[in-house]
Amino acid sequence: YTLSLHDALPIYAALLYASMITSKTDRSDVELQTVRRRLEAVMKSHPDDAGAYITLSQLELSNQNPSRAIEVLQKGKTALPKSVEIALLLADTLVSQARTDETVLALKQLKKLRAPEAYVKYVEARLKLQNGEYEAAKDLLEGARSLEVKNQQFSKLVSLHLGHCYGRMGNLEEQLEQYDRVIEIDP
Repeated sequence: YTLSLHDALPIYAALLYASMITSKTDRSDVELQTVRRRLEAVMKSHPDDAGAYITLSQLELSNQNPSRAIEVLQKGKTALPKSVEIALLLADTLVSQARTDETVLALKQLKKLRAPEAYVKYVEARLKLQNGEYEAAKDLLEGARSLEVKNQQFSKLVSLHLGHCYGRMGNLEEQLEQYDRVIEIDP
């Protein structure tokens, strides 16, 4: 399915506007509501556009509204049941909110979708971190990193959580090295 330029322009405009708003530090509620409405309109008119679900979920997360982000990602999962990216973001958001049972289900979905092994290991590691199993989480995260997924955001998250693991295990030197990696990936 390809979009005509006429169909693609509203999607592009909504995503561009959302990215501009999410990058501002002094957002007004009016602007946020406008972005939400525009992205929701894109989701309604183009339910097969993963970018709208992802952008709106990130907007909600940046505004400290993880439960709304989860709702958006669940809608995205329903509309696009084969989207690995939406499934990964949903699992990551669920685990960050300590919604373990739902995260386990999301992990099963990732496996069912045959997501890259790095993503599966990452979510498994997040569950281990949540349970205080830092050594096991470290091993999973190092395994995820070794699989070389070419995604800067993912690489940053892996290094960030590795740093957390090392810190919890008392290895401050390695913790700082991981945090330096995060900065190197995206200065």
